[in-house]
Amino acid sequence: MYMDDFYQKHQNPYEDLISHKHLGKLYEKLRREDRLEFFKLWKEYASKPGEFVAYDVTSISTEAKEVSLAEYGYNRDGESLPQVNVGTVYSQTSELPLCYELYNGSIADKSHLESMMCLLNKLGLNLSFYVMDRGFLTQGNLEELVQEGIYFLIGIPSHQEIYRKFLLEKSPLIRNPANHLLGLGVYGVKEEVKIEERDYQIFAYYSSAKAAQDETALYEKIKKRGEELERQQGKATRRKQEPYYNVEVQQGKVISYEKNEEKINESLSICGMFGFLTNVKELTAEGAIRHYRRRDGIEKLYEGMKNPLELYRLRTHTDTSTEGKFFLGFIAQIFWADMIRIMQWQTKKPAPTVKAVLNEMEKIQKVSYKMGDQLLAPLTKNQKDILSAFKIDAEEFRMWILQKQGSL
Repeated sequence: MYMDDFYQKHQNPYEDLISHKHLGKLYEKLRREDRLEFFKLWKEYASKPGEFVAYDVTSISTEAKEVSLAEYGYNRDGESLPQVNVGTVYSQTSELPLCYELYNGSIADKSHLESMMCLLNKLGLNLSFYVMDRGFLTQGNLEELVQEGIYFLIGIPSHQEIYRKFLLEKSPLIRNPANHLLGLGVYGVKEEVKIEERDYQIFAYYSSAKAAQDETALYEKIKKRGEELERQQGKATRRKQEPYYNVEVQQGKVISYEKNEEKINESLSICGMFGFLTNVKELTAEGAIRHYRRRDGIEKLYEGMKNPLELYRLRTHTDTSTEGKFFLGFIAQIFWADMIRIMQWQTKKPAPTVKAVLNEMEKIQKVSYKMGDQLLAPLTKNQKDILSAFKIDAEEFRMWILQKQGSL
């Protein structure tokens, strides 16, 4: 939106500049087949056969009326707007995004996996290990993964009976010194489990830090629901599932309510508990949580997409422009992820975040005189350290700037 203003203050490394007024035409030219061709080429650089990947879905809100993918659904940003869902495959080896797909906004996360696997097969991406959150754990997805010969690690949802029963069973005994995973801050155990006649490995973990957060959140839910029931007394109300209260309803009206101590105690007993399911028999409790924690790479990717890269809104009005703009956004995400990766490798970081890196480098200014161009001030030590982190020679960088026309 502000590209023209940006290049009035920043040096353009290319001779030509596309005005933001012409971006719509560029978006329209980026066809789906071009995107797929890019993914095929990109995988050769960013992926290795049989590697571990994280897969996740997020949503982007839009106010557009003509985007067919935009529908109301579970909005992760809490906005009352139609949305487009985005599923992304992220390499946990190269720490870079590999590909993505856009979906209808009303489709639940658990339904996306089959479509993504079809796309990966089309691209020839040979991935042998998927790491996913609990939203993807359905019997259908388990069967699909097993039949495709794909190994997986998925978070287990505590509200589903089979997994809740497992966590409740492990809760009283898990805090045994023998189960503590040193350096990881959790207790962990592993068992075999049979689901629909198939054998899997299941893990249970306990975190005291998570337990405190879960307990606070639990009592907040109980308080909020109690206040709702108080307001509903004597009034017609729609009956809903009550996990924490025993509610007496007569003729559709709430007559009385009281806390269900048994259910509350049950929920309290699994505060701090979480778990995973896998079909990798050799995976240990320590190995499983280490793999799962590396999912934060895709979470950081989505955070960067919505905030610094400002793709929290599409601001497009047709299907083709939406596809084209998000493809350019994906290219930007690759650069962003690569900068995060390089910064994480540094023993001593010259800046705490990618945004801080960009802010520091933006301080470099060039002024033009009749006798020639020069930097307004010499490169600082911090700027030189940043260049070094990205394997850029400071003197070559300085000379490159002065050889370019225009202001920086």
